[in-house]
Order: sequence, then C-alpha cells, then structure tokens
Amino acid sequence: ASAPLQEPLRRVWTYEAGSAVESSPAIAGGVVYIGSASGDLHAIDLATGVLAGLLPAVSAMRMQGVSALRRV
Repeated sequence: ASAPLQEPLRRVWTYEAGSAVESSPAIAGGVVYIGSASGDLHAIDLATGVLAGLLPAVSAMRMQGVSALRRV
C-alpha cells in the first residue's frame, strides 16, 4: 500500500473457513484468496468479508507469503 496505516487499527470483518487456514492470504482485485486445510480455495470480498466464490481443490493448500495473484 502506498499510504501509511492509520491508527488505531480495527477489525472490519472475520471469516469462518470451516477448517484451518495455514496460508497467507493473497489479495488481488478487491478479493482475498485463502487456501484451507479442507483443500478449498476461498475467494472473499475484501470490503465486506462475504464469500465471493469457492473452488474445491484436490488436496490441502499451504501457500507461503503470497501477496497478489495474477491468475487463479
């Protein structure tokens, strides 16, 4: 982000993935992407925290330090 964070920080929303999230989120185009231990890829609206899409995967996802996705 180009602008400094404004204090105090506050939680805007939470999301229940249904299983453990062991990956860093990836944010692109106003969508937060997380991989869950159940093997699903969750696409969550950044502004509202509402599930925008769910892609069932073959195996559990464990991504490391992804900051943005070019393709999903």
